[in-house]
Amino acid sequence: MWNPLLEDPRIDVYEHEVLLPDGRIGWQQWVDHVLVDGHGRVVEIQGHWTGRHRAEAKRKTHLRRNESRLTCQLSRDSGSLAGRLIAAQEAERRRIARELHDDLSQKLALLNIDIELLEPRIRNFTWRDVRPHPRSLRPRR
Repeated sequence: MWNPLLEDPRIDVYEHEVLLPDGRIGWQQWVDHVLVDGHGRVVEIQGHWTGRHRAEAKRKTHLRRNESRLTCQLSRDSGSLAGRLIAAQEAERRRIARELHDDLSQKLALLNIDIELLEPRIRNFTWRDVRPHPRSLRPRR
């Protein structure tokens, strides 16, 4: 862990997530730096925690970016879902219209067949044949 600092003395800053006592995830920022003497030899390596404020600010920025990304994705997904819902409704309307059309076409075809079967019978009817006897229309007592 310290070898890179010994080989190349510098200030090294890193941040990482930590589990806080209350169960939340927090961020910590550490600063490691090397102290050298006048000849450039390493005298001491110091590492310290700079505090949670900057790390928490970074975490909040990270969360805001994620929230923004997720909001955009949700917006795209809901638009896609609405489009699929409309397409499904249109497909259902077409299916119902097709069924109604087929049903009506079948009924008209049956009616046409019935008319063709009845036509020879009614050609020779006269009004006398059609007009019923008045007594047959009265209700029975």
